[in-house]
Amino acid sequence: MRLSWIFLLTILASLSLASGPGPDDDSHVSESESEGGWVYGKIEYLHDVLAPNAYFMVLRAHPGQPVPLITGGYTTTDVYAVVRLRGVDTPRGLQVSEDRNRPHDWLAQERDRWDAAMRYLWNVIAPTRTFKVHHLKVVDEAGDKILEGDMQVLLGGQWMNLALMLLGDGHARPVQEDGSQWDWGMETVPLLNPNIPK
Repeated sequence: MRLSWIFLLTILASLSLASGPGPDDDSHVSESESEGGWVYGKIEYLHDVLAPNAYFMVLRAHPGQPVPLITGGYTTTDVYAVVRLRGVDTPRGLQVSEDRNRPHDWLAQERDRWDAAMRYLWNVIAPTRTFKVHHLKVVDEAGDKILEGDMQVLLGGQWMNLALMLLGDGHARPVQEDGSQWDWGMETVPLLNPNIPK
């Protein structure tokens, strides 16, 4: 059932984009995506993908285009920054001891999902490694300030919403407004049981 649903979404997406706009045409970008402005982004190397939803990117900023924490009226500025994809929760690599307080099988399951998500992501972005990054904001991530934004990736001559691609192919779940987290170590990825440490 799940595979047929994903197949149907893939067919519908390809049909809607087959006669769609070219890569420089913004007419298919929703009003809410264009209101905050956007900048070009690039992931230069494989290991600049830090997590399925976090990347070390170079952003191409111009005067009047919103990239937080930079100043100056330069004609063009390249800004290197960690940018997190907004709105999605993804598996973790569990590479720090604080994340590993779980049963062995659950750790293995989440790491398998993390590895699959990382491979999927690189296969999607590797041909161009080019993005449109929208609505950049500064967020505090465990004491470090990083940027967060919505992203489109250039794929097959079209701008594709990266969060929707990850969600549609099962490598992400939507961030919950109440702060509850997804349990990537369980077989079916339910919401986290608060009685089990994460």
